[in-house]
Amino acid sequence: MLSPMPLAITMGVGSNRCLHHAGGGEHQRQAITLAVKHKDKRDPKDWKGFKFARAFDYSMHNYLLRYYLAEHGIDPDVDVQIRAVPPPEMVANLRAENMTASWVPIR
Repeated sequence: MLSPMPLAITMGVGSNRCLHHAGGGEHQRQAITLAVKHKDKRDPKDWKGFKFARAFDYSMHNYLLRYYLAEHGIDPDVDVQIRAVPPPEMVANLRAENMTASWVPIR
């Protein structure tokens, strides 16, 4: 579980409020995965119009992706779309071209 999820669930942010206790934390690396048809667009400056997926609205992945895009001159609120997609559904969404790229934890 992503570290901000128990807090968000307990507060009722992004879901129904429910008391939740969880241990552990995020000890993962991050990766941006591009759809196969965009595999040659490795320069973030070429990513305007992309549809990004990340695992959870209140995760560090969301903030890291936004920071990374802004650092390369892309406004994450205007130039791209960013939405939450459960990690098990990301590959299928990339194949179906529902999204262009994903920012996911890798273990």
